[in-house]
Amino acid sequence: MSETIKTICQMCYFYCGLDVTVEQGRILRVEGMPEHPTNQGRLCAKGLASAQLVTDPRRLRTPLRRVGERGSGQWQPISWDEALDEIAEKLAAIRDDSGPEQVGYYRGQAPGWVTNYNYVIRFMNAWGSPNIFTHAHLCFAPRAIAHAATFGGFPEPDYEHTNCIMLLGYNPAFTSPVTTICRALCGPASGEPSSSSSILASLIPPPRLICFSSRGPVLLGRWCWL
Repeated sequence: MSETIKTICQMCYFYCGLDVTVEQGRILRVEGMPEHPTNQGRLCAKGLASAQLVTDPRRLRTPLRRVGERGSGQWQPISWDEALDEIAEKLAAIRDDSGPEQVGYYRGQAPGWVTNYNYVIRFMNAWGSPNIFTHAHLCFAPRAIAHAATFGGFPEPDYEHTNCIMLLGYNPAFTSPVTTICRALCGPASGEPSSSSSILASLIPPPRLICFSSRGPVLLGRWCWL
């Protein structure tokens, strides 16, 4: 007998709600959670494919030790105890020889990145190294810093009640299909076209002017140069 489990997607920082149908420990389907305030039942391609994180036959289920030359693709499965002991031994050798600051930790934006970041910070603090590296300088951090310096905080656009939005280098119909574009073109909860008849002018390379209305995108023309 199948059951529906309420959970969230961690593919990005929006944390959309998921209804996951499971039967005998196997995922049957993944759908958007209608009552979730962020996605209101909608899901992007990543959210719809999130079951593959669990069911993909190529998913790593055990630590691997490289047994060949770097780049040869030769790996040997080992136990978690073996992996943790080997890592601890090598880390201790680096600390004893050169000091804890010689260890740096780089992390990207994999699923669950917000949650595991807390553990990363705690580990590096306990270890004694300040060297934590992320992709933040290529992502959200510059925008947040610029907003804080300009406005004193990070403002949230009022997409639902605007008449016109100009976006430079950003096409939310493709990059934010679940959140931004739906908020701009639809009411906050009804799913009906927004009463403000929002129009978005979006400039994306190659330079072109696109209008989005509640009836969908319409290509108006091309700009030779800006």
